[in-house]
Amino acid sequence: MRDERRPDGTPAARQVVAAVEKAVQVFWSFLRRDDHRAGGILKKLLWVDPQAEDPRDLNLLDDLKKVLRKVSNLLFYLVMSCRRLYSSSFI
Repeated sequence: MRDERRPDGTPAARQVVAAVEKAVQVFWSFLRRDDHRAGGILKKLLWVDPQAEDPRDLNLLDDLKKVLRKVSNLLFYLVMSCRRLYSSSFI
């Protein structure tokens, strides 16, 4: 595929269509790799079936999610308090 670019530097429509088709093909081959289970494709699309070789990995994932949620909440409250502090000092 030649590098056909328009004068403004953006790729031609044919290149965009070819790239999207290639991405869809790669994604579909990814989904077909694990379709031996019933509902394997659907579960991959919905990401509701976490699989791990070691069950401790799932526990670690849950712990990490809890820590992430706590840190996210703390950062949110920190940002909000700083906004309140700076907005009240300029009034």
